[in-house]
Amino acid sequence: MNNEFKIEKQKYIDSAAQEYSEIMDELKKEQNQVILDFLSEIDKKKLEEIRGKIKGIIENGQPKI
Repeated sequence: MNNEFKIEKQKYIDSAAQEYSEIMDELKKEQNQVILDFLSEIDKKKLEEIRGKIKGIIENGQPKI
């Protein structure tokens, strides 16, 4: 009986560990996507800034700041 309890306890622990691992994997994917979205937004803003400066140089000979 004690052995059966240990087996059931281990199954429960293994199941919980697997579920925890899956949740953490999903959270990591979501976190990575948030970081990528943020970096993409920064890149867009920086690109617009560079385009503005180039346009200013072409139009006026001076960069727009």
